[in-house]
Amino acid sequence: SSSFSFSKKLRKNEAFPPLRSKLDHLEFETNPTNPHMKNHVGIFPYIPLNDHPLVPGYTRFLPVTMKLADQINEVVEKDENKRFVVSVAKEKVQEDRNNLSIKSLLDQTNYIPEVSNLNQVFEVGCVCEIKITEQKETGPAAIIVPLSVCKIESFTIDPIPRELAEVKANIILEEDLLEENLDPEIQLKFEFLRQLFDKSMQNSKDENFIRLLTSLKLNFNTENPAEVVWMGLSCLALPKFFHKYGFLTTEISTIQIQQILEKEDTFQRLEEVIKLFSEFSGKMDLWEKLEHEYDHSTERKKINEKLQSIYQNLKTMFESDKDEKHIQVERLKKNMEGKNPPEHVVTIIKEEMERFLSMDKHSMESNIIRNYLDILTSLPFGVYSEENFDLENAKKILEETHYGMESVKQRILECIAVAKLKGKVDGKILCFA
Repeated sequence: SSSFSFSKKLRKNEAFPPLRSKLDHLEFETNPTNPHMKNHVGIFPYIPLNDHPLVPGYTRFLPVTMKLADQINEVVEKDENKRFVVSVAKEKVQEDRNNLSIKSLLDQTNYIPEVSNLNQVFEVGCVCEIKITEQKETGPAAIIVPLSVCKIESFTIDPIPRELAEVKANIILEEDLLEENLDPEIQLKFEFLRQLFDKSMQNSKDENFIRLLTSLKLNFNTENPAEVVWMGLSCLALPKFFHKYGFLTTEISTIQIQQILEKEDTFQRLEEVIKLFSEFSGKMDLWEKLEHEYDHSTERKKINEKLQSIYQNLKTMFESDKDEKHIQVERLKKNMEGKNPPEHVVTIIKEEMERFLSMDKHSMESNIIRNYLDILTSLPFGVYSEENFDLENAKKILEETHYGMESVKQRILECIAVAKLKGKVDGKILCFA
């Protein structure tokens, strides 16, 4: 095993050191199947959650019972560098985030579910730094700072009857991504996600939402591609009451957030976060336009009900557009039947189809991609026909479709005649000026 020293050169402001620097005291080994990954397997105190997954880099405030607070303090007093593993209970994560409220979040009994085995929790969670603070009105609370993704392998101390269990877990770290070393296409995708995030801040009229996004930009290093992905995912994972666009983020299920957390690397997470954030950003812009069109002096509740109704109608239209685009993609796939295109062409077609499905139907780029796919799928890859050297038939076709141009027709017939004598076509290209 060898010590793994983490690069800090990505972050300009040293007042905010990289999250993974808080894991420097642990020894990591290079993953034998993926040299870009490092792993540390160890024993950690474990806390299950009731609501939604944690995202590395986004600090969480969690009301806890006095008993759990004492146990956490006891662990930290023995070893201030001790880290905790946190993941979500499967039964609770299925519940709709619309059911969450500020009152429910301040009730610590809503947070720590009773679990008895590994099958009741998601194995992928986060390794965290946890500190206890006292709140006058609500009692003790845990400040949880998720540092990295980890995977639970087994329970080493049964979670019942103790509130603080122990697990054997594998901490997974990717090597630092330097943006200048990435492919230009990948760089553009990271930049696109940054722009989506900034655009949402600029277009929003909700102070709470702007304050939240500003906080996220301070928490994350926007020059680090991996943290850009976590920043976008943190925004999508917020409960609905945090800002007025919450009813849009709750359309993104908690299961989807967990599935993104479980992706193998940053690039896979990037693709999923871009899709979800693009859809959220577009709907948010639409909501702002709708609000602007209405008279704000009218009773707020009635306006919101009307806007919600309009939004649901538009959502139905969007879903109809998606169905129409899926029909178009099926038609394009049917065009490819019986053809045998090269592997790199198949890859391009699949990528362009995914881009086409993720875009707004009325955007200019969507039309360009559709036309491009029409051309690609109409080409006769691997489809061959026998040569036809029938001069009389060729002459008849030329006379039927073109008037005059005798010298041109004669040249075409001469080319066919030579090919007939040779028994093959040498691939000549005729150019008539």
